[in-house]
Amino acid sequence: MKLAPSAQGHGIATAGLSWLIERIFATEPDVDAVWTEPWPENRASRALYGRCGLVETARPADLRPGPSYWERRRS
Repeated sequence: MKLAPSAQGHGIATAGLSWLIERIFATEPDVDAVWTEPWPENRASRALYGRCGLVETARPADLRPGPSYWERRRS
């Protein structure tokens, strides 16, 4: 998700991503979690994911190595 600088800092990305996550959980009963792999130096993305309820957690063993792993579970 990218916003023009003039649109940043107004909660648009947080509202949009939060809505998308809630919509996924409401319409996809088999989806137990959503996740992303932000780069550690991408502080803005990591802050956004935190505001949307994702938390940095241990990477699942079945995923290939990556920079980080953030997840939000349905429950």
